[in-house]
Amino acid sequence: MSEFYDEIAATADEILAEFGATSVLTRTVPGVYDSATGTTTDVSTDFPCTMASFPIEDKWIDGTRVLAGDEEAYLSVIGLGDPLPGDKIVWRGATYSVVNAKVLAPSGQAVLYTLQLRR
Repeated sequence: MSEFYDEIAATADEILAEFGATSVLTRTVPGVYDSATGTTTDVSTDFPCTMASFPIEDKWIDGTRVLAGDEEAYLSVIGLGDPLPGDKIVWRGATYSVVNAKVLAPSGQAVLYTLQLRR
């Protein structure tokens, strides 16, 4: 069954490559604490990705969980670990924060990520 879902993930990646664009997802985590300076230096890791995004329909905007200007993004799973809330994505020249991330994973194997993005 794994080969079947690998093929679905590859097809989703091809569609996103054709109709979306490449982007960069950045995850920043706290680094090592320096007791001499009393500071922690954050460590950022960039993950190239393929995605497409669309404005969220007005009917879903509730002013709390979903705000005007939020976008829904579809992200390929190929070469990418699970996106997390707080990750950043540079898309169309703007930086967005991942508000919510869901994985489409029939039978437990990821084939596509759906993200809620906010500027």
